[in-house]
Amino acid sequence: MDKIKSLFLSCQPAVLHALTAFIISNPFLTMDFKDFINTNELKNNFKNYNVVIIDDGAVRNEEFNKIIIDISRIDAVKKIIYTSKTEKKYFNSLTSFGIDGIVSSKEDFNVLGEAILKVSKGEKYFSEFINKITNSKITDYDGCLKKLTKREREIIYLRNNGFRNKDIAIELHISVKTIENHDEHIKEKLGLKSIKDLVNLKLY
Repeated sequence: MDKIKSLFLSCQPAVLHALTAFIISNPFLTMDFKDFINTNELKNNFKNYNVVIIDDGAVRNEEFNKIIIDISRIDAVKKIIYTSKTEKKYFNSLTSFGIDGIVSSKEDFNVLGEAILKVSKGEKYFSEFINKITNSKITDYDGCLKKLTKREREIIYLRNNGFRNKDIAIELHISVKTIENHDEHIKEKLGLKSIKDLVNLKLY
């Protein structure tokens, strides 16, 4: 079996220290560590990896939003979010971006290893801790991600992270009217009565 090449984006020393021991005990895996750097440099580095793990606790929310939007446009690499958050709406917004896996920092690093192995094979992986949160009163839509354009996913992600239409327009450099048109397309594609129903939408 070829080794899986992974990249862990974090700047938290405690996390990196703990991961070092984990990697030594997992011969199927190699892992490089990088601090958050500009996205152009990230894109140039991604082609060298099978899986990228992003620590959302190591960067400010607005910077993380930009990184997620940029990374979602790179299809060649699998993406896992390593998170300390517990909000259902947050997880739903991540899956709207085609994130391949989510693992909680509250779980053992062996769970992260399983996630890396699964997503490198093209599977989705959402850990038991995450599923306990997201499975509550959420409607499943098979294959709905395939129905959405990347722009529509960006709008869903930003809205579920507290952005209003005016803020989304500024972030994505489009007009509020364009956002409203996208909202109508999203509702039509997913059979939603209101764009607010996206809060309860499970996209994986």
